[in-house]
Amino acid sequence: MDSKLFDPNKKLKNYTTQERNLLLYGAYEKGGKQVHKKVAGIYNHFSRLILNRESASTEPSLRKIERMIKQVECPCCRGKRLNESVLECRINGLSIYEMCELEFTALRTTLLQIKEEQSATIIESMVATLTRMIDIGLPYLFMNRASATLSGGEAQRLKLVRYMGSSLTGMTYIFDEPSTGMHPRDVYRMSKLLQSLRNKGNTVLAGKCYFKAIMKICCFPILLPEKR
Repeated sequence: MDSKLFDPNKKLKNYTTQERNLLLYGAYEKGGKQVHKKVAGIYNHFSRLILNRESASTEPSLRKIERMIKQVECPCCRGKRLNESVLECRINGLSIYEMCELEFTALRTTLLQIKEEQSATIIESMVATLTRMIDIGLPYLFMNRASATLSGGEAQRLKLVRYMGSSLTGMTYIFDEPSTGMHPRDVYRMSKLLQSLRNKGNTVLAGKCYFKAIMKICCFPILLPEKR
């Protein structure tokens, strides 16, 4: 309180925006000039002592951070993680957040309804990527799905689709059980993508796949004895 910038009898909920910024950042706005040499701001102080240190990812530091942080929904965007001006922009009546909430099949249909010539190239690329993800057995996913909630098989198939859009050749790709979670009749779609990746001049190693489907396209099958 030596700085005399704050009223000790005033409740935090009654702080003005300027007072709240002083408390958090030591300045009248985030990233601004420090107002008082003794007031660095809670945010800056916490970042310097904990977040920006090499030990920030250690177990004791993470436990300390968890005690200090409470995760709540942002009152401005309501968890959409986009500012108001972005959310106000709409294409065919849908905002970017609403599009990202659509399953891939519905999103592809929505994108195909956009007829603007200026966006034709972008739409074509997006539709091609969505089609590959649908064909590989992931039509139910949506863009806002957190990556941490994906299963191992889903994550690997998404990586495969990403690699398909790469122009790199002479690469070696290793996939561990990429057919996990797929219905046997859908495995052929994944096989086509693996073949396409190979035909670009790459080496593809796939372990523990759906045996019959992979044997049909495999150049050099390697059968290892089962563990006993």
